[in-house]
Amino acid sequence: MKKILLVFGLFFLLIGTSLPVLADELDELDLLDSLDIAEDYQYEFPEIPPTAHVHLGFRLVDQDDSSRVFEYEYLEDSITFGGDLRTFNFPHRFYLDVDFINKKDYFGDLRYAYGDLVLFRWLNNTFYHNLDNIRLYDYDPLTPSPGVDIRDAGREYGVKARENKFHLLVKAPNFPLHAYFDGFYLTKDGDRQQRSLLGSGFFNNMQRASQKRSYDNTTRIYKIGANSHLGLVEVDFSHVEKRFDVDDDQVLKDAYTASGYRPADVYGHNRIPELEGSGNILKIHSSYTGQWVASASILQNERENNYSNTESEELIGAGSLMWSPMTSLAFALRYSHRDIDNDKPGSADSMTSFVKTPVSSDTDTISLTGRYKPIKGLSFRAKYDFQNVDRSDSGIWNLPDSTRRNTVTLTADARLHRTVLLNLKYAYKNVDDPAYNTEPDSSNAGRLALTWLPHPAVNLLFSYDLDRQDRDNLSFSATDEPWSRDVDFDNAQILGTFQVSPKITFTGTYSYLRYEVVQDLAYENLAGDPQIDKDVEMEQKAHVFTVGAYYRLTDALNLLGEFTYTKSEGGFHPSSADLLEPVSIASFSRMEQSYILFHLGGQYKFDNGLSMDLDYRYAKLEDEEDNSYDDIDDGEAHIVILTATKKW
Repeated sequence: MKKILLVFGLFFLLIGTSLPVLADELDELDLLDSLDIAEDYQYEFPEIPPTAHVHLGFRLVDQDDSSRVFEYEYLEDSITFGGDLRTFNFPHRFYLDVDFINKKDYFGDLRYAYGDLVLFRWLNNTFYHNLDNIRLYDYDPLTPSPGVDIRDAGREYGVKARENKFHLLVKAPNFPLHAYFDGFYLTKDGDRQQRSLLGSGFFNNMQRASQKRSYDNTTRIYKIGANSHLGLVEVDFSHVEKRFDVDDDQVLKDAYTASGYRPADVYGHNRIPELEGSGNILKIHSSYTGQWVASASILQNERENNYSNTESEELIGAGSLMWSPMTSLAFALRYSHRDIDNDKPGSADSMTSFVKTPVSSDTDTISLTGRYKPIKGLSFRAKYDFQNVDRSDSGIWNLPDSTRRNTVTLTADARLHRTVLLNLKYAYKNVDDPAYNTEPDSSNAGRLALTWLPHPAVNLLFSYDLDRQDRDNLSFSATDEPWSRDVDFDNAQILGTFQVSPKITFTGTYSYLRYEVVQDLAYENLAGDPQIDKDVEMEQKAHVFTVGAYYRLTDALNLLGEFTYTKSEGGFHPSSADLLEPVSIASFSRMEQSYILFHLGGQYKFDNGLSMDLDYRYAKLEDEEDNSYDDIDDGEAHIVILTATKKW
């Protein structure tokens, strides 16, 4: 229908605008007929030869102390290999890229297309994550409770993550109908530390324990759907299935001593439950041509905990209407409703305990957006959001029955000069009856970004983000008195790129991050009485400096170098006497560390597509505080990779 209307519109448009020259065009057609010239043209794709390369090398690792110095890399010697292959033989297109670093770090990308009828892609990204073994300390050995039980002294931990993504799209010939399948498959396996509270648990004879836990779980997400243009609208429907399976150490078991709550026995603890869920999504939108565009979507989702039989149902409906009365002015109105219904868990073990009814909620959100572009290089955007959340069964959780949020966002983009671009953004949020103590009553956030190209060989960028949050009525179950919380967030970045010559390029960056929270805290002593600590400060800071250079010495020899220095620190500063003896709780949060990363690389190209690459990296992680109570250990490592490559 859309094509028919478009053809009719073009027909009448051509008639109305082309009558004066119609006779001339008819004469030209008669001339073509008299010459017996037939219009029979079909595009032929050129012959494109396949391209490929393979590489082979070895990787040497020299590591001392903590493996967190290269946190996301398996630090063992290995053989490296890989390559890619590209072919184009219409209608077939094929691409394969493989990069194997070691048995726990590798990458793969496979793509295939048959014209525009079939598109397929598989992407694999596998990496290793080095984890900490945090040592437990017995701060008062003379008292048996709490005690310490260390079962994993000296053990190293790490988890291998394998992420696979699949995408398949099939199109009907000569008709706008598509069917698609998306798959996500994430497997994590390895060992990590489990810290638990044993003895009698929370009640008496407390024992803090650390032990090894095998980690082997799989997350699977499958999505199948179809979409089509039906006249003036496009419709998309999809179904989603999600699974989380645990294959090893689903639950740990230990002997607990007796308490008033249960007898002495072997009980399970720190269970990782298996989860499953499914959902349906329907999306509809009108044609994007014209002044008016409308869209609507509905999502229905169900989730279940297979151990406790807890179920959650979610229903989301949304709609939007966009109006563009002129090219320089546009408005958008959006509305969404979200309904979450959570059920109580069922009986999971032989013990009887009280379980609170979970909170269910209804959320309504309305937003109005306007965009105005008065002149070329200058645009303004304004947005207002209103959200209302109504909760049920919230009183038992000490949560308000409802929360209302109002947000105003203003944005301006201006090209002050052909070499200067300025971006400004400001957002104000007001929250009435916030649900949690981490949410502010009000916040003011802003962003400034400036890009300057003073010379074709110089590119400068400066950006600064800030957020100021205030809360005047923190909610503590032990007291109803008003307490405050203030949050400051700052993030600044400076980047410069300098092309000194066609062969030499320098880059330099600096980043600064600051996060500070000042709030009142309430603790309970052994008698259950609230202990108030006013204006407790928690602050984190980080400075990152990076300089790099690239030098094309000759057509055959390329060199590069990069140096990064990171300095980070943080602290927590309570004043309550109960938190300072026998060991100050602040000592666990006091942190100051430095991280150095040095990178050198070079490539030499021989004849006939041969090349050699040498890559060297050095990293050093240092605990500047030498604080035995934090989880930072010094580490140092050298990595060298020598690779030979052949291209065709």
